[in-house]
Amino acid sequence: DITARSRAERALRESEQRLQDLYDNAPDMYFTIAGDGSVLSVNKFGAEYLGYRAEELVGREYWHLIDPDVRARVREQIQTIFAHNKHESEFEFRKRRRDGSVVWVHGRFRLAAARINSRAELRLICRDVTHARVLAEKLSHQASHDALTGLVNRREFESRLKRVLETTKS
Repeated sequence: DITARSRAERALRESEQRLQDLYDNAPDMYFTIAGDGSVLSVNKFGAEYLGYRAEELVGREYWHLIDPDVRARVREQIQTIFAHNKHESEFEFRKRRRDGSVVWVHGRFRLAAARINSRAELRLICRDVTHARVLAEKLSHQASHDALTGLVNRREFESRLKRVLETTKS
C-alpha cells in the first residue's frame, strides 16, 4: 500500500514537472493579468523573449510592456474585457522589449471567472507576428508604389484623388 502511494506521488510530481516545463518553455508568451493590470504570472519563455526574468515582471503593471503609441488603446480593450465580462477576445498590438525594440504580437485573451475569495483574471497568450506584419506592410507598399521610382502608382494616385474629391464635396 505504501509502495503504491509512493509511486502515485512520484507520478504526480513528474506530471506536474512536465506541465510546468511545457508552460515555461512553450514558444509563446503566456501572461495572467489581474483586473488592476498587474502581472500575476508569466512563463519563462515570454519573459526572456521580452528581455526580462519572470520574477521581474510579476507584480508590475502589464502596461509597461506595451508600445507607448498603442498603450492607451490596448489598456482600454483589456479593461473592457474585465468590465463587460467578455470571455474571449483577440487582437494584434505592439509590445516593447527591454532593449527598446518593438514586437508585433497576436494576443488571445480569455477571462477566467472570479471564484470564491478570488477575483477574475485575464489569461493572455501572445504570439510574435512581427515577420508577417513586416511582409504585409511591404506587400501593401509594393501594391501602391512604383518599384523603380518609389512614387505612388496610378491606381493609388487615383484612389487618393477620389478620397480628396469626396471630402471636398462634404
